[in-house]
Amino acid sequence: MNPILQALRAGGGTLTNAEIVDGVAKIMQLPDEVLDRMMNPPNQNVSQVAYRINWAKTYLKKAGYLTQSVRGVWALTPKGKEPDRVDPKTLVESEKRKDAARKKKKTSRELQDKGDEEISADEELEEEMEWKQR
Repeated sequence: MNPILQALRAGGGTLTNAEIVDGVAKIMQLPDEVLDRMMNPPNQNVSQVAYRINWAKTYLKKAGYLTQSVRGVWALTPKGKEPDRVDPKTLVESEKRKDAARKKKKTSRELQDKGDEEISADEELEEEMEWKQR
């Protein structure tokens, strides 16, 4: 994550996907043999390095360090311009906790909505039964 932030800072704050991969490769001094390793199916057309960088960008975006103005172009947010370094492990754990909380909240909201629908159906049935008994 930190080499991504460094590459973006060195590139003026906005870079394409390919420019980020190139920048990270230079910063980390990755040899060609590492850069040439491809993912196994189903991601056959993506290198392992690009795949990992893509995941790192996703977490940086979720945490508010990056934004994507258009497809394939990434930019630093004001938050992304601030820190010298981020702790990747802490950032990922924090975002996973937030995702789990969002999912839990969504599930409980869906269950509540379903319960409200069942109550409405029961009320409709009661009204119909009352009408038939008249």
